[in-house]
Amino acid sequence: MSPFCNAANNQYLNYTFVPVCFIYVQGLLDGPWLGLLGFVLVASAYGFCSAAAKTSDGYFTGFPSYWNVVALYLYLLSPPQWASATVVVVLALMTFWPVRYLYPTRNPRARAISIGGGVVWGAVCLWLLVWPDRSAPWVAVSLLYPAWYMGFSFYLHCTTPKATAGRDARV
Repeated sequence: MSPFCNAANNQYLNYTFVPVCFIYVQGLLDGPWLGLLGFVLVASAYGFCSAAAKTSDGYFTGFPSYWNVVALYLYLLSPPQWASATVVVVLALMTFWPVRYLYPTRNPRARAISIGGGVVWGAVCLWLLVWPDRSAPWVAVSLLYPAWYMGFSFYLHCTTPKATAGRDARV
């Protein structure tokens, strides 16, 4: 099998490259902000190439390249370009910051909430995409799960002992 056709490459395409193309095609970042999309591609490539990107105890290290989620909310919320650019830069920089983020299907902490909440979140997002009612209540409801995920990840990062370097490995 070709080294260019493996799971990490497919994940990079699905979680980074396609969302970046969507952001570009939809004009969610344009003009002087377009160069930031290159920064996203490079930061995410670093994340996918890092041997410590996933830990043996069920965490991602650094922002886990959820650019499809970022693209979805840039589309749904249509913030000003400067706000979109700020979000993109902060999240891309967070790829290099070794905060541990919950790996929802591999971490035993709150697995039921992670997966169940993800299913409900996915259904609400599908609703927003199929029937584009971008009214504040539905978008706000859809933001509850990502807010919980980020907050709970930071909580776990601060309160859970980290795996030793010898245990960290690509999962």
